[in-house]
Amino acid sequence: MLDSEYAAFLDADDVWEKDMLAALRGYAEKYDADVVQCRFVYDLPGGKQILPKGAFNENVLLEGKSLRRVYRRMMTGINMNHVCMKLIRSSLISGLRFDTDLKTAEDLDFCIRLFHNVKRYYFTTGILYHYYRGHTSLTGGGLSFSQKFSANRRVSRTLAKALPVWGIDDLFYRTLTYLRPYIIIVSKAFRTIREKVVAGAGKGKV
Repeated sequence: MLDSEYAAFLDADDVWEKDMLAALRGYAEKYDADVVQCRFVYDLPGGKQILPKGAFNENVLLEGKSLRRVYRRMMTGINMNHVCMKLIRSSLISGLRFDTDLKTAEDLDFCIRLFHNVKRYYFTTGILYHYYRGHTSLTGGGLSFSQKFSANRRVSRTLAKALPVWGIDDLFYRTLTYLRPYIIIVSKAFRTIREKVVAGAGKGKV
């Protein structure tokens, strides 16, 4: 969905809550935010659901140096990966394209480049997006370990290039970008195990 002011993405098998766009646009206008992001729920086969942790634990408006909290999320987890839970000021994505050579993490690669020009970001704890995860999603989508690791290494290089743009090109953040592929592989393995356990038991949080 794209208009003259804001853009939103929706995967073919996912669902927006009926008031998602209105709610996110309201926050964008209230806080003059370039990007607004909501929480989401995983919808599993058979009607079960999993509620993952949000990018942040509370409603939060970030700008200036406080945007470093967003960058650290990109380096140490997957909560900032998705474009589909975000409402984005249309002018910021002009000329941006997804890297179709990436086997995974293409959304995060896009978001890293997007945040070069983001001045204000707002996160709401409202659960407004339904993300469908089929059986192949829960088992890694058929990608090999080497494919996942290679894609995450490539995204880490994109992160490293962004550090000077974000004004955080120091040893701490360079180390995080280097370690990110290893952090993500380990965290995804634990997350997949937790999801399978919850999927077998019923609705829960991960």
